[in-house]
Amino acid sequence: NNNNNNNNNDSSPSSSLTNTILHHRTNCTKPKLLHLLSNIITALFLLLPIYFTVQFSVNSNHVPFRLVSISAIFVTLTLYLSLHELSHHLTYMHKPNIQRYVLRIIALVPIYSVQSWLTLWPEGSAIRTIGVVYGEPFRDVYESYALASFLYYLVALAGGEDAMIDLLRRKDRSYGQHTMFPFRYLVCCLTEWEMGEEFLLRSKQGVLIFATLNLVGAVAVIGLKPLGLYGGDSVNAVDPRRAGVWVNFFFCGAVS
Repeated sequence: NNNNNNNNNDSSPSSSLTNTILHHRTNCTKPKLLHLLSNIITALFLLLPIYFTVQFSVNSNHVPFRLVSISAIFVTLTLYLSLHELSHHLTYMHKPNIQRYVLRIIALVPIYSVQSWLTLWPEGSAIRTIGVVYGEPFRDVYESYALASFLYYLVALAGGEDAMIDLLRRKDRSYGQHTMFPFRYLVCCLTEWEMGEEFLLRSKQGVLIFATLNLVGAVAVIGLKPLGLYGGDSVNAVDPRRAGVWVNFFFCGAVS
């Protein structure tokens, strides 16, 4: 028994060291993969200006190619910087309760840049269709997710919901009043928010409503735009026979 206990005591430090090394390698896997992904994406996007430059000499319509080519350079820079920031946060995850929200917010940057770049392609191209029909709804839904993450990021910075409520209670009551036009005239519908728990609860409800409406709008775009019933382009932007103008009108009114 003593020999077994000695063997266990002798092996415990090495086992602990092995587990530490394996845990470190596991934690470093995601940042390394993200570094590799950022390098691959950067290399691919750096080839795009070269490709479009070649197209200038063989295509008479230079403007669309020039626009996509120049914007690809800035998209490349945006992707590299954002992925670089993401990988560094994953590598140095010292405050995971706060940094996880930072990661979600930073991820909005490459999503916005890529989706915007896809919509710069010529009208009628397959790439532009992907960016408008699928990229834009995905961007809107993730924007709601990032907005909710920002709210909870502020709560985490304050030290939790109880600490945030105490912090809000010390704020001036004017922050809970609706003084912006035209809401200051809607006294019958909008009451003053009490600073503290009610203010935080109303903020969460607003983010939830915004996310729900964005999801409904995304479903409408994906379902109706391929059928030609949504509109929303430069020709049918305000056509009342299309669903796009009514979805946007309802969305703006409800969010307000």
